[in-house]
Amino acid sequence: MCWDMRALKLENDRLEANLKTLRAEDLSNLDSDQLQQVEEQLECSLSRVRAERKQLLKQQMESQHKKGRQLVDENNYISSLVFALTLT
Repeated sequence: MCWDMRALKLENDRLEANLKTLRAEDLSNLDSDQLQQVEEQLECSLSRVRAERKQLLKQQMESQHKKGRQLVDENNYISSLVFALTLT
């Protein structure tokens, strides 16, 4: 049991250090290759974020376009009703 706790603490410490590195909170102990790796990871993450944002914006635009078409159809229907009422 004590071994499991030590292993978990070591893993937790390692993950916290990795997180600090990725957040650029502690880069002082990294060499050039490690900094290059962090930069590549960040660029990859940024690309995923941008792709997700682009997809979300596309969905929002499609939704707004659909709502706009529905409003045009509704307006045309109401206009035809008003026109029909003016004929009677």
